[in-house]
Amino acid sequence: MNVSKLSITVEVDGKPCFVKVDPEHTEIILHMLQGLSPTRSLEVIRAPADFKFTTLGELRKEAICTTN
Repeated sequence: MNVSKLSITVEVDGKPCFVKVDPEHTEIILHMLQGLSPTRSLEVIRAPADFKFTTLGELRKEAICTTN
């Protein structure tokens, strides 16, 4: 499996937010997720057909999510 992009979402105060992930950390995070899986493999589901990756800069133009 060749993973080229990673998106992590969380809910903050009832609002969905994306977590900023440094591309250098993608492989480490994927290994951690595999280790947490009962099958020791990366379990994935297909995203909706209209889903597309974007940058945080583009998302920030629309709304800002912050945590304390």
